[in-house]
Amino acid sequence: MFVSTSLSFIAGMLLGSRFRVGILVPAIVIILVATFVLGSLSGRSLPLTIASGTLALTALQAGYLCGALSAVRSPLKLGQPDGLGISAHDSR
Repeated sequence: MFVSTSLSFIAGMLLGSRFRVGILVPAIVIILVATFVLGSLSGRSLPLTIASGTLALTALQAGYLCGALSAVRSPLKLGQPDGLGISAHDSR
């Protein structure tokens, strides 16, 4: 369960740094399908499979939030444009 939660968090961070929030819908569907297929193949009980899926979805969304926040803050570093076409070194 720890591995799937960690992978979901990392996937969420990558998605959050690259895409808008609409990408979460297909990612949630993929994680739900994968969780229930792998849970049934490994013989887990239904409550444990649901708990694993819930943790994975929570980690995905938390990772998305962290990735999106880091993507917002990263262009504000010195020498990079701030999104308005003005860099830190311009003298305007």
